Amino acid sequence: MKLLKYEMKKLLFNKARLILLVLLFGLYGFLGFILSTDVEIKNTPGEPKAATIYAELLQKNRGAINQETLIECQEIVKAAVAEYGKGEEMYRQQRTNPTLKFASKYVDFGNQINLYWNGPTEQNPSNILGVYPIQKKLGELEASNRTDSYEYKYYKDRLELEKQISEPVFENTGMWSAFFLMFDWMFVVFLLLMALTFFISPLFTQEVRTEMDSIVLCSLKGRREIVTAKLLAATLTSSILAAGYLGASLIGMIIGSGDFSGLRAPARCMDIFAQAPLDLTVGTLVIMSILWLLLSTVVFGLALAFISCKMKNQSAAFGIGIAVLLAGMMSGNIPKNLYSILWPIVDFHFGALSMFNTIFGGVKTYNILGTPVSYGMMAFVVCFILGTLACLLTYIAQKKRSVL
Repeated sequence: MKLLKYEMKKLLFNKARLILLVLLFGLYGFLGFILSTDVEIKNTPGEPKAATIYAELLQKNRGAINQETLIECQEIVKAAVAEYGKGEEMYRQQRTNPTLKFASKYVDFGNQINLYWNGPTEQNPSNILGVYPIQKKLGELEASNRTDSYEYKYYKDRLELEKQISEPVFENTGMWSAFFLMFDWMFVVFLLLMALTFFISPLFTQEVRTEMDSIVLCSLKGRREIVTAKLLAATLTSSILAAGYLGASLIGMIIGSGDFSGLRAPARCMDIFAQAPLDLTVGTLVIMSILWLLLSTVVFGLALAFISCKMKNQSAAFGIGIAVLLAGMMSGNIPKNLYSILWPIVDFHFGALSMFNTIFGGVKTYNILGTPVSYGMMAFVVCFILGTLACLLTYIAQKKRSVL
């Protein structure tokens, strides 16, 4: 326990680091506030009760789609586009005109329903969307006597799940759509993972810099106990930063919006998860996303611990950590003909593993011995493997070190 306290004091619980941590949490809270207020409707002198009117429209039209309401909303949006265009002026009108904002939201809902049944206009041949196109695909596979193929199993499971979840319904999901914007790669990578890289980088290098390394390696507690304390410190630091990232942003959203509506609504009520194969409520998805970010951040923290143990100074450890992050993010730009070779790097680099919306908001699966395995399940297995590997390699690296 004393070793762990020492390591935590080195990484986090000292004056300089705590000040930085408070500043970061303030930044996260401010970002959450901006994201939540950016989607809120504003009262104006011309519409002093705009927010109230909009809330009443949302409440009145909850549930399954109403075709008459959809047609009316389509006409309202069509007229607004003709008058204001699709640029900044249209956006401004949506923030101040409750009827137009509701109509735009309901038209988007209608598009989600159409996508559920008919899929997009241009289908990806390797990943067909929509109930009717999937039924047609299954019919073609049955006609060609390919019912034992992976493709048939995949689409059959997809169709059963789509029917089980059913089409989206209209609900007010409050500020939760803004909450899931915090999982965008720009925010997660640059505001969380890069900050974590700075905090973890001195984990092993500080002893080298202060020439205490030889004493540490010869200590009574032994190397295994010291490495264990350091890995636990990396885990705790990663968890604290991830929890602070979401916690502070959520506090900012509560201040900016405070609309907790929709926690019991189906996850598909949100645009981000409109096509996600998840039979879950928004509240369950929120809890799941928090746990996922904690897991993926801890795995990255353990990988940073291994990098730190192989470097001789903090700057090198920090630089390598940033390089690993950026290299992973840039792998998404590789040519399509190389994806078949480099797909593990593209799909499971540390930045990708932290993007909950991408992993659980789509229908991507992998063919594992003829069985469809979801992106989420594969990502969980990869996190477990990477975390375990990082710990083992750190123990091995320290075991092989010699005393100077």
